Amino acid sequence: QKEGTDGVITSALFVLYPKYEETATLCLEFFGPDMDEASRVIVELSRIFPLPEDDSEALLALEHFDDEYIKAIEYKVKAARTSMPKAVLLIDIAGHDPDSVKGGVRKVEQLLENHPNTLLFIARDAEEAKLYWADRKKLSAIARRTNAFKLNEDVVIPLDALAEFARFIDKLNIEEERYSQLAFIDRVSASLHEAAIEERGEQFAAKIAPADALCSATREKLNKADEKTLRALSGVHEFRSRFNELFHGYPRIVSAFDDSFQYVRDRRIVIATHMHAGDGNVHVNIPVLSNDQQMLRRADHVVDQVMEKVISLGGVVSGEHGIGVTKLKYMEKDRIRELSDYRKTVDPEGIMNPGKLDDFEVLDHIFTPSFNLLELEAHILKRAKIEELSKNVDFCIRCGKCKTDCCVFYPARGMFYHPRNKNLAIGSLIEALLYVAQRERSTEFELLQWLEDVADHCTICHKCLRPCPVDIDTGEVSVLERDILEARGYKHFSAVTQMTLKYLESRSPLVNKMFRNGVLRIGGAALRAGNRFAQPLQSVETLSSFYPLKMVSSSVPQVPDETLRDLIPHCDPDQALVFEPENNAAATVFYFLGCGSERLHSSISMASIHLLLETGIRVVLPPPFLCCGFPAHVNAQNDQHSKIVLRNTVIFSQIREMLAYLDFDACVVSCGTCMEALGGMETKGLFGGRIVDVMSYALGQGLKLEGNESCMYHAPCHDSLEGRAQEKLAELGGFSDITPVDHCCSEAGTLALSRPDITDSMLQRKRSAILDAKEETGKRVILTNCPSCVQGLGRNRDLGVEPRHIAVAIAEKLSGPEWMKRFKERAGKATAVRF
Repeated sequence: QKEGTDGVITSALFVLYPKYEETATLCLEFFGPDMDEASRVIVELSRIFPLPEDDSEALLALEHFDDEYIKAIEYKVKAARTSMPKAVLLIDIAGHDPDSVKGGVRKVEQLLENHPNTLLFIARDAEEAKLYWADRKKLSAIARRTNAFKLNEDVVIPLDALAEFARFIDKLNIEEERYSQLAFIDRVSASLHEAAIEERGEQFAAKIAPADALCSATREKLNKADEKTLRALSGVHEFRSRFNELFHGYPRIVSAFDDSFQYVRDRRIVIATHMHAGDGNVHVNIPVLSNDQQMLRRADHVVDQVMEKVISLGGVVSGEHGIGVTKLKYMEKDRIRELSDYRKTVDPEGIMNPGKLDDFEVLDHIFTPSFNLLELEAHILKRAKIEELSKNVDFCIRCGKCKTDCCVFYPARGMFYHPRNKNLAIGSLIEALLYVAQRERSTEFELLQWLEDVADHCTICHKCLRPCPVDIDTGEVSVLERDILEARGYKHFSAVTQMTLKYLESRSPLVNKMFRNGVLRIGGAALRAGNRFAQPLQSVETLSSFYPLKMVSSSVPQVPDETLRDLIPHCDPDQALVFEPENNAAATVFYFLGCGSERLHSSISMASIHLLLETGIRVVLPPPFLCCGFPAHVNAQNDQHSKIVLRNTVIFSQIREMLAYLDFDACVVSCGTCMEALGGMETKGLFGGRIVDVMSYALGQGLKLEGNESCMYHAPCHDSLEGRAQEKLAELGGFSDITPVDHCCSEAGTLALSRPDITDSMLQRKRSAILDAKEETGKRVILTNCPSCVQGLGRNRDLGVEPRHIAVAIAEKLSGPEWMKRFKERAGKATAVRF
């Protein structure tokens, strides 16, 4: 407690946990008929693990979620049982050493000996523990059915009363299920009489009376139905079957009947609970459609019943989130009056949130946007081809778990474009489009131009998909946005981007030679000179958005003088090259070079072929200048992308057919984007059933290196090593003390050409991370496994760092500085095979 200068006493309670070195994560699944056993286990756990002492094990986490959440998050049941658990409990036990943690686990095991319907699972390691807790992070997915909106009414229940509260929630859910099914019957009955007006004829009219009788009989059954029958929807399914038979031959009536069923089911009230079980802090969540007033009123009615029960059990309606506008009505009028008087004393001008917590009608005036579209709105979006975009983002539950992993979320430079914020922006934009279309009768959708900035702020890295509880892939959403913009003429490309995309599509040796010399070499030199000239202007804020100045804000690295195609035998567009190792080949692989390894930093493709040959592998190379199509895909150039995919598919199939006598072991790549793109072409089905990074493949063939070079490592957004680079480098040998450097390299394929204003901010963040790592470790070399990242990291050469592709680094370790000379000697012996 502390007495302030104004005499007011403030107090707070803190539980100070000692620092623990060891932890164990447990998962309990409860299979009893109700929550009674789970509640008893929670109470007993709280008793056998009191507040921690310095020398004892401690209960650090005790989190519970019920069967509604189990269904909503598609929880993978760990027990080998045919039924679903009634609830799940996640536990973290900590101690100062392994023995104390084991002692804590034994306490739980002994406790469960008296609870046969509770099964215990112990995480084997930290990675499995993360998977256990990943389910807890998905709980917001309960609102997926209602497009991300829910009422979250947190309360506190005495631990001894948890079982009774759980039984009450179960009963309430059953009654809401009954209410929903009865509402469906009523809706069918009402719509049937409306349909009778349109469906003229004695035969149809004769069906109305038996249909009414069927509705009445079903209502009576539903009013008497038990829990099992209601949950199985047995009565409704029987009703639907008999109704369809009665109106067989009237497809419009049957279709309207099915629509009524879906409409009512979408508005069914479901109460789901999860809790911080150690202190009885229960979250009562009710998903709702925020623009459906009838559903909101029904939900409020259910919440009122919940709060009454909480009070009757000796609990309180204010949980960890306190009192807000939704709980204002549960507070005593005298308490509200005391609060208002106090606020007038400390805030006589009324400037601090005026009207908050004293207006009991505020809920009637709150508007929340919803993707639950009305018929006209859905029709407008469908015609405008924006319906798919709406459906892709409407499940976003606004949790913000995507922020941490997003490459373009960088508040320090004013970039707040993480997926959650972008989904909110898309929602607001769609609402505005609908407003304009209905009020001004305009279908030009000029507002779509504002979507371009949202769509551009994305590297299509898909990192946001992993933490998303409802599996929204913002990378694919961004591609869809660009597709919509391109179709309606609102997508802008810089001349450099357009030229690059044309270059990547071309297979002409002449075009490639001209582009390499004219753009990559001469243009790169001009860019480096411009960078030196523009350095003094970089701090001038008024010029910071000027495209040419942004383009020269960083210096691109030089490309090698020679390309792979300069060193190997000539290869026609209908020929493949076969490289044989010195001794009998241990296996055969198809190596897809990709634009970055073949046309840009060609030393990567040379090193990849070299280390494959050194490990005794036969290498089959496709014809020159094939692109995987990924740049065209992410830039919404659908025609170009389709042509590339079709062309590659035909060429790959013909190569495989011509070389049918060879047993391919894998398709090898040296680029993560190529791995992703080829995966969509069924390439691995042609070449050994897998697509694998060149380093991973060589490692699998027994390649080992000597030495212990220390270096930094940059993980690409599209990681061909699937996040296991450091683990694989440690297994390979030759490299030690590897320091990871966070954040995107800022190249992002063509994004650095299209939007240098975005990538410049990303580059500044990467430079800070590199500087920190370099100053701390003194390391200069930074490894990566992506050609585009080699280009992006090369913009930091002035910091004294040397980016190097892992394949090149391995070739240097394996064969010394003369590896290139050895490669050239062997490269000329490749054989061209026409397919």
